Amino acid sequence: MTWYKCHLVGENFPGRRFGMAGLAGFHATRAVQADSLAQVEQRVLALMARDPMLLPPQAVEGEIAARLRFEQVTRVTEQEGRASSNAGFTVFPMDRDVP
Repeated sequence: MTWYKCHLVGENFPGRRFGMAGLAGFHATRAVQADSLAQVEQRVLALMARDPMLLPPQAVEGEIAARLRFEQVTRVTEQEGRASSNAGFTVFPMDRDVP
């Protein structure tokens, strides 16, 4: 199996989850071993599910939906993959008019 490092972006999350007013987003990096890009996505989402703060909340009609997207997926060496902590994230405030 090949090692992959993934940069994810969460957008339009309730800021109160992170101690902020308004909407918030976050950047996170995770590394997994996988046989295919589809498997990379499944495995990274399983890692993210271990931290409920990083999962999009249920959509509420009339509100901007939170989303989680893969911004970059890169093949890395085994050493780089194993060195990843697969924890943590960086939060940022978002404007209310972000689609």
